[in-house]
Amino acid sequence: MAQSRRVVVDCAQCHYGQEITPSPEDCHHLAHVLRLAEGAQVQLLCSRSGRSYTTIIARLKPTFALRVIEERSSTTPRSRVSHIAFALAKGDKNEFICEKACELGARNIILWQADHSVVKFKQADKEKKLLRFLKIIEAASKQSGNASPPKLWLLSNVDELCTLLHQQDKPPLALICSLAQNARDPKTLAQELPERLLAPIIGPEGDFSSNEELALQKFGALPMTLGPLTLRCETAAVAALASINALWGFERDCPESKE
Repeated sequence: MAQSRRVVVDCAQCHYGQEITPSPEDCHHLAHVLRLAEGAQVQLLCSRSGRSYTTIIARLKPTFALRVIEERSSTTPRSRVSHIAFALAKGDKNEFICEKACELGARNIILWQADHSVVKFKQADKEKKLLRFLKIIEAASKQSGNASPPKLWLLSNVDELCTLLHQQDKPPLALICSLAQNARDPKTLAQELPERLLAPIIGPEGDFSSNEELALQKFGALPMTLGPLTLRCETAAVAALASINALWGFERDCPESKE
Protein backbone atom coordinates (compact mmCIF):
# COMPACT_ATOMS: atom_id res chain seq x y z
CA MET A 1 0.00 0.00 0.00
CA ALA A 2 1.32 3.47 -0.80
CA GLN A 3 2.62 5.25 2.26
CA SER A 4 0.45 8.30 1.53
CA ARG A 5 -2.65 6.14 2.08
CA ARG A 6 -2.28 6.32 5.85
CA VAL A 7 -4.44 8.41 8.14
CA VAL A 8 -4.21 8.93 11.90
CA VAL A 9 -7.31 9.32 14.07
CA ASP A 10 -7.59 10.28 17.73
CA CYS A 11 -9.08 7.11 19.22
CA ALA A 12 -8.03 3.94 21.04
CA GLN A 13 -9.53 1.25 18.82
CA CYS A 14 -12.09 0.51 16.12
CA HIS A 15 -14.29 -2.47 15.32
CA TYR A 16 -15.19 -4.35 12.16
CA GLY A 17 -17.69 -2.46 10.02
CA GLN A 18 -17.26 0.84 11.87
CA GLU A 19 -17.29 3.95 9.71
CA ILE A 20 -14.73 6.68 10.40
CA THR A 21 -14.53 10.19 8.99
CA PRO A 22 -10.89 11.42 9.02
CA SER A 23 -9.83 15.05 9.28
CA PRO A 24 -10.90 17.41 6.47
CA GLU A 25 -7.27 17.57 5.31
CA ASP A 26 -7.07 13.76 5.04
CA CYS A 27 -10.42 13.55 3.28
CA HIS A 28 -9.24 16.11 0.72
CA HIS A 29 -5.91 14.33 0.23
CA LEU A 30 -7.47 10.91 -0.34
CA ALA A 31 -10.33 12.08 -2.53
CA HIS A 32 -8.85 14.97 -4.50
CA VAL A 33 -5.05 14.58 -4.41
CA LEU A 34 -4.78 10.79 -4.68
CA ARG A 35 -8.16 10.60 -6.45
CA LEU A 36 -9.06 7.32 -4.77
CA ALA A 37 -12.40 5.75 -5.61
CA GLU A 38 -14.89 3.98 -3.37
CA GLY A 39 -13.52 0.60 -2.34
CA ALA A 40 -9.88 1.73 -2.26
CA GLN A 41 -7.91 0.55 0.77
CA VAL A 42 -6.51 3.00 3.35
CA GLN A 43 -4.49 2.19 6.48
CA LEU A 44 -5.98 3.68 9.65
CA LEU A 45 -3.77 4.35 12.69
CA CYS A 46 -5.26 4.91 16.18
CA SER A 47 -3.04 7.41 18.00
CA ARG A 48 -4.11 6.48 21.55
CA SER A 49 -3.26 2.79 21.36
CA GLY A 50 -1.04 2.26 18.33
CA ARG A 51 -3.60 -0.09 16.76
CA SER A 52 -3.63 -0.31 12.98
CA TYR A 53 -6.57 -1.20 10.73
CA THR A 54 -7.25 -1.81 7.07
CA THR A 55 -10.19 0.25 5.86
CA ILE A 56 -11.89 0.88 2.55
CA ILE A 57 -13.42 4.08 1.30
CA ALA A 58 -17.11 3.45 1.97
CA ARG A 59 -18.31 6.62 0.28
CA LEU A 60 -17.04 9.93 -1.01
CA LYS A 61 -20.27 11.94 -0.76
CA PRO A 62 -22.17 13.48 0.91
CA THR A 63 -19.85 12.69 3.85
CA PHE A 64 -16.51 10.99 3.26
CA ALA A 65 -16.22 7.77 5.28
CA LEU A 66 -13.80 4.89 5.78
CA ARG A 67 -15.12 1.45 6.80
CA VAL A 68 -12.99 -0.87 8.95
CA ILE A 69 -12.54 -4.32 7.40
CA GLU A 70 -9.56 -5.77 9.31
CA GLU A 71 -7.25 -5.12 12.27
CA ARG A 72 -3.69 -5.27 10.95
CA SER A 73 -1.85 -5.70 14.25
CA SER A 74 -2.64 -5.33 17.94
CA THR A 75 -0.10 -2.57 18.56
CA THR A 76 2.84 -0.99 16.83
CA PRO A 77 6.21 -1.94 18.37
CA ARG A 78 7.50 0.98 20.42
CA SER A 79 10.97 2.38 20.95
CA ARG A 80 12.62 2.38 24.37
CA VAL A 81 13.04 6.14 23.94
CA SER A 82 10.51 7.54 26.38
CA HIS A 83 11.58 11.15 25.69
CA ILE A 84 14.16 12.85 23.54
CA ALA A 85 15.17 16.32 24.73
CA PHE A 86 16.62 18.56 22.03
CA ALA A 87 17.95 22.03 22.85
CA LEU A 88 16.40 24.64 20.56
CA ALA A 89 18.57 25.27 17.52
CA LYS A 90 18.61 27.74 14.66
CA GLY A 91 17.21 27.26 11.18
CA ASP A 92 14.95 24.33 10.44
CA LYS A 93 16.73 21.94 12.82
CA ASN A 94 13.85 21.88 15.32
CA GLU A 95 11.44 20.86 12.54
CA PHE A 96 13.95 18.25 11.36
CA ILE A 97 14.13 16.70 14.84
CA CYS A 98 10.34 16.59 15.21
CA GLU A 99 10.14 14.67 11.94
CA LYS A 100 13.02 12.25 12.53
CA ALA A 101 12.20 11.57 16.19
CA CYS A 102 8.69 10.56 15.16
CA GLU A 103 9.99 8.35 12.35
CA LEU A 104 12.40 6.67 14.80
CA GLY A 105 9.68 6.00 17.36
CA ALA A 106 10.33 8.43 20.22
CA ARG A 107 7.27 8.56 22.49
CA ASN A 108 7.73 12.19 23.54
CA ILE A 109 9.73 15.06 22.06
CA ILE A 110 10.99 17.86 24.28
CA LEU A 111 12.30 21.06 22.71
CA TRP A 112 13.96 22.99 25.51
CA GLN A 113 15.49 26.43 25.87
CA ALA A 114 19.13 25.92 26.83
CA ASP A 115 21.30 28.68 28.23
CA HIS A 116 23.41 28.64 25.06
CA SER A 117 20.57 28.17 22.58
CA VAL A 118 20.82 30.72 19.78
CA VAL A 119 17.07 30.60 19.19
CA LYS A 120 14.91 32.27 21.83
CA PHE A 121 11.18 31.61 21.55
CA LYS A 122 8.89 34.30 22.85
CA GLN A 123 5.88 33.16 24.85
CA ALA A 124 3.59 34.86 22.34
CA ASP A 125 5.02 32.67 19.55
CA LYS A 126 4.85 29.41 21.50
CA GLU A 127 1.37 28.32 20.37
CA LYS A 128 2.14 29.07 16.73
CA LYS A 129 5.40 27.12 16.87
CA LEU A 130 3.76 24.17 18.60
CA LEU A 131 1.07 23.94 15.92
CA ARG A 132 3.70 23.92 13.18
CA PHE A 133 5.75 21.24 14.90
CA LEU A 134 2.65 19.10 15.51
CA LYS A 135 1.76 19.24 11.82
CA ILE A 136 5.26 17.97 11.00
CA ILE A 137 4.88 15.15 13.53
CA GLU A 138 1.50 14.19 12.09
CA ALA A 139 2.91 14.00 8.56
CA ALA A 140 5.91 11.95 9.78
CA SER A 141 3.56 9.58 11.58
CA LYS A 142 1.61 8.87 8.41
CA GLN A 143 4.78 8.44 6.35
CA SER A 144 6.50 6.07 8.81
CA GLY A 145 3.47 4.12 10.00
CA ASN A 146 4.08 5.19 13.60
CA ALA A 147 0.58 4.72 14.98
CA SER A 148 1.46 6.47 18.26
CA PRO A 149 2.73 9.94 17.30
CA PRO A 150 4.91 11.44 20.03
CA LYS A 151 3.63 14.18 22.28
CA LEU A 152 5.48 17.47 22.06
CA TRP A 153 6.71 19.71 24.86
CA LEU A 154 8.30 23.16 24.60
CA LEU A 155 10.13 23.96 27.85
CA SER A 156 11.88 27.07 29.06
CA ASN A 157 14.94 25.66 30.84
CA VAL A 158 16.73 22.60 32.19
CA ASP A 159 14.82 22.72 35.49
CA GLU A 160 11.51 22.28 33.66
CA LEU A 161 13.10 19.44 31.70
CA CYS A 162 14.19 17.58 34.84
CA THR A 163 10.81 18.19 36.49
CA LEU A 164 8.91 16.75 33.53
CA LEU A 165 11.04 13.61 33.42
CA HIS A 166 10.77 13.17 37.19
CA GLN A 167 6.96 13.36 37.06
CA GLN A 168 6.62 10.22 34.94
CA ASP A 169 5.17 7.12 36.61
CA LYS A 170 8.39 5.36 35.69
CA PRO A 171 10.98 8.10 35.18
CA PRO A 172 13.28 7.28 32.26
CA LEU A 173 17.03 7.10 32.60
CA ALA A 174 18.35 10.41 31.30
CA LEU A 175 21.38 10.09 29.03
CA ILE A 176 23.49 13.15 28.25
CA CYS A 177 25.00 12.76 24.79
CA SER A 178 28.57 13.76 25.54
CA LEU A 179 32.21 13.70 24.44
CA ALA A 180 33.39 13.59 28.07
CA GLN A 181 36.04 11.00 28.94
CA ASN A 182 33.71 9.35 31.46
CA ALA A 183 30.84 9.00 28.95
CA ARG A 184 29.40 5.48 29.00
CA ASP A 185 29.42 3.18 25.99
CA PRO A 186 25.80 2.56 24.89
CA LYS A 187 26.57 -1.13 24.26
CA THR A 188 27.58 -1.56 27.90
CA LEU A 189 24.55 0.39 29.13
CA ALA A 190 22.21 -1.77 27.06
CA GLN A 191 23.69 -4.91 28.65
CA GLU A 192 23.45 -3.48 32.17
CA LEU A 193 20.00 -1.87 31.81
CA PRO A 194 18.13 -3.79 29.09
CA GLU A 195 14.61 -3.03 30.36
CA ARG A 196 14.89 0.70 31.05
CA LEU A 197 13.02 3.48 29.31
CA LEU A 198 15.50 6.13 28.19
CA ALA A 199 15.64 9.87 27.62
CA PRO A 200 18.61 11.04 25.54
CA ILE A 201 19.36 14.73 26.09
CA ILE A 202 20.96 16.76 23.32
CA GLY A 203 22.69 20.02 24.19
CA PRO A 204 22.75 23.22 22.10
CA GLU A 205 25.32 24.16 19.50
CA GLY A 206 27.18 26.06 22.23
CA ASP A 207 27.10 22.99 24.53
CA PHE A 208 25.60 22.77 28.02
CA SER A 209 26.27 25.53 30.53
CA SER A 210 27.90 24.62 33.86
CA ASN A 211 24.56 25.18 35.63
CA GLU A 212 22.81 22.80 33.22
CA GLU A 213 25.47 20.14 33.66
CA LEU A 214 25.11 20.43 37.45
CA ALA A 215 21.31 20.20 37.29
CA LEU A 216 21.44 17.11 35.06
CA GLN A 217 24.02 15.46 37.29
CA LYS A 218 21.82 16.05 40.35
CA PHE A 219 18.92 14.53 38.44
CA GLY A 220 20.99 11.38 37.92
CA ALA A 221 21.62 11.72 34.18
CA LEU A 222 24.47 9.62 32.82
CA PRO A 223 26.84 10.80 30.08
CA MET A 224 26.69 8.54 26.99
CA THR A 225 29.11 8.61 24.09
CA LEU A 226 28.03 8.58 20.46
CA GLY A 227 31.58 8.02 19.27
CA PRO A 228 34.82 10.02 19.09
CA LEU A 229 33.67 12.58 16.50
CA THR A 230 32.06 15.92 17.28
CA LEU A 231 28.54 15.84 15.85
CA ARG A 232 26.18 18.64 14.98
CA CYS A 233 23.26 18.76 17.41
CA GLU A 234 20.74 17.38 14.92
CA THR A 235 23.13 14.60 13.90
CA ALA A 236 23.65 13.70 17.56
CA ALA A 237 19.90 13.43 18.09
CA VAL A 238 19.41 11.04 15.17
CA ALA A 239 22.49 9.02 16.17
CA ALA A 240 21.22 8.69 19.75
CA LEU A 241 17.79 7.51 18.64
CA ALA A 242 19.19 5.04 16.13
CA SER A 243 21.73 3.68 18.63
CA ILE A 244 19.10 3.13 21.32
CA ASN A 245 16.74 1.42 18.88
CA ALA A 246 19.52 -0.85 17.65
CA LEU A 247 20.90 -1.77 21.08
CA TRP A 248 17.80 -1.77 23.31
CA GLY A 249 15.39 -2.88 20.60
CA PHE A 250 11.66 -2.28 20.20
CA GLU A 251 8.97 -3.75 22.41
CA ARG A 252 5.34 -4.34 21.52
CA ASP A 253 3.95 -3.82 25.02
CA CYS A 254 6.26 -1.34 26.72
CA PRO A 255 4.95 0.19 29.96
CA GLU A 256 3.36 3.57 29.40
CA SER A 257 4.89 6.65 30.94
CA LYS A 258 2.70 9.30 32.50
CA GLU A 259 2.30 12.25 30.18
